Amino acid sequence: MIGRVVPDAPLVEAAAICLAALLFAAAAALLLGGRRTGPKTPGPPVDSPTQELPAVRYGDQERPAAPPPRAAPPGPPAQVSVREPAQPAAQERVALVGQLQAGGLAVAVSLNGVRGDALAAPFGWRGEGQAAPLAVMPVVLGERGGQRLVADLARCPDVLTVLGAKPHRVRYVLRLARQVLAIGCQVTILGDVFGGSVPAGCRRAAEMSDVDHSAAPGIVVCGPLSRAAGSAALRLRASGGPVPVVLGDVPASRWSVWLKAPRPTAPALPRAG
Repeated sequence: MIGRVVPDAPLVEAAAICLAALLFAAAAALLLGGRRTGPKTPGPPVDSPTQELPAVRYGDQERPAAPPPRAAPPGPPAQVSVREPAQPAAQERVALVGQLQAGGLAVAVSLNGVRGDALAAPFGWRGEGQAAPLAVMPVVLGERGGQRLVADLARCPDVLTVLGAKPHRVRYVLRLARQVLAIGCQVTILGDVFGGSVPAGCRRAAEMSDVDHSAAPGIVVCGPLSRAAGSAALRLRASGGPVPVVLGDVPASRWSVWLKAPRPTAPALPRAG
């Protein structure tokens, strides 16, 4: 009787491992067999290789730094606008001048504030024979020591008040009106402020609202004004009209003139002997 041959156990285990490996390889081949290989599809064109940006630390966190700026494309040079420097405006000027003389009267003048931004000074001193300064309506307000105080009435900020006794006011303003007419500017008389004849060439008006609002420089001479007439005078000046010259016992404005008779000098005592 022929007996059964029992295979050795280690050999059986090795054969089983080999068989399992063959089966895994076959399965893998079947899975990969359905895929086709070919050339890769090209991606979008890239102008330059991507740069890895260094990290920038913000506290305890890291953030990528901003990308470097790209160079501007070549082209015509940029046009640069050059502005002229602004001209300095005329500063607020304050002057209180006393001990002046005008037509035999003692005069004190206050000039506070300036209308407009012209570079020329609104007033100044001129010697004998010197020409008037560059101005629109230059008038001599008074003299002292051979020097004349010349002011441009067109630079008066609102109104010019003339204060003092009535005969002195009338005499001074008549002198002022003649100067304004002599340089070709207008003089308008409101009502019967002078109480008599006026210089040739003067215009007349009954009310402040009747005054010519033209751009021609000039003055409008009047007495104390009511509230409504005073408001009209300020509107007239603000619109570029003539300068109101107010005579009477009124509050002094920023440009004002005070008048009084000169103090009489004592007669010289005769010498003994």
